[in-house]
Amino acid sequence: MILRAKKWEEFQHYKDRDPPWIKLHKRMLDDRVFHRLPDASRALAPMVWLLCSESSDGTIKDAVAEISFRLRMTEKKAEEALNPLIEAGFFIVEQDASAALAPCEQDATQRERQSRDREEEEGAFAEFIKAAGKHGWPKPQKLDAARRKKLRARLDEHGAAGWQVMLGKASASDFLCSKFALTLDWVLEPKNFAKVIEGNYDAKSQPQNANGAGMPPSEPWEQRVRGYKPGGFWKPNDWGPPPESPSTRVPAPILAAWRQQGADA
Repeated sequence: MILRAKKWEEFQHYKDRDPPWIKLHKRMLDDRVFHRLPDASRALAPMVWLLCSESSDGTIKDAVAEISFRLRMTEKKAEEALNPLIEAGFFIVEQDASAALAPCEQDATQRERQSRDREEEEGAFAEFIKAAGKHGWPKPQKLDAARRKKLRARLDEHGAAGWQVMLGKASASDFLCSKFALTLDWVLEPKNFAKVIEGNYDAKSQPQNANGAGMPPSEPWEQRVRGYKPGGFWKPNDWGPPPESPSTRVPAPILAAWRQQGADA
């Protein structure tokens, strides 16, 4: 990019290139357009005019890179401060012949990025349909523009890995697989997506017995162990190991009472 100071020939008259000083007109004090600019832009302007004075026609070639190097600032900050000055008309952007291919290269890069994004979106959509068929969720019929926009936003926020985490947690959730009809539109909402990946719908841990094993909380354990003696009637396929077993599922308080009953007998 070639940057030219506007009206340079009108306000700066030098016989030689790179003069030791430049003219800064007093009228700038009352220029309302200039004073509406961001502080960084107003601070940058005189520095850029000084750089323009190094050429005979008031231009800077490869402007952003040159400004950032000469003024010891990042190219990002240079662009952020320079753009308002260009938009306000204090500097003019010109293209040289060597830069003519830049827009084409940029367009090609943009098309390539859009193609990759579209492929990623289609893949995520297909993965959801596959999970929906497995868990009985309503299957979306198409990835329309509104859904694609939200899907792109979630992928940009969480990445393809985050999408996999969401599907994995939703697939493992009893609530989302049996008590709630999870839909693509529902999970694409930012708050709902965040709730799933943050574990709001994860399966709750079951109460633990004396051995740390999970057990259904509603089973009538007192009835099962009442009068039970080692080797007596027990349904291991339904109730797990018997009370005398180290891996029994009998709750600790009931197990302790059963052992005390045996000791008293």
